[in-house]
Amino acid sequence: LVERDAKITNFKKEKYHIVHIGLAGADAVSSRFSDADSEAVEKASDAGIINGTGNGRFSPERSIRRQEAAVILYRMAQLGIFPDIDDPAMLPHSWDDSKYFSGRYLNGVDQSYIFPYARDAVSFCYNIGLMAGTGNNCFSPNSPYTIEQSAVTMLRLYRWETGTLKSNAGADV
Repeated sequence: LVERDAKITNFKKEKYHIVHIGLAGADAVSSRFSDADSEAVEKASDAGIINGTGNGRFSPERSIRRQEAAVILYRMAQLGIFPDIDDPAMLPHSWDDSKYFSGRYLNGVDQSYIFPYARDAVSFCYNIGLMAGTGNNCFSPNSPYTIEQSAVTMLRLYRWETGTLKSNAGADV
């Protein structure tokens, strides 16, 4: 059993997401991360899906944030791993996180702040219905990406692939 609201770590992200995204035939190069010796991590890095956490590290036990999950999904879509993307998928959405989280810091990061590198990814994931908000029109970009949220995202990916996902569909997750 999985603990409710358990966090997805980079290790879990690598193990359960990246291994299953169609990179099985890709050739990996030598390890670029000093703390991860995994063929799946190398393949995803070679494909440009992940970049690690800096200074040659992958940080496999660090929780990933919701905006980081959106970036991974967006990069996968850009590589053609998912079906074609319509232009409306890139329309920005105005989130209300600053009303609820501005000035609240966790590890020195404002909890309402969507980093510039993630803005298009968050818009994309929201607009096509892969990820929704967390309630009150908030995305909670710096909150941990939980196992439950990941499971909902994987279900939505399946629905997208089968043509049964509607834009902005689903509950806040």
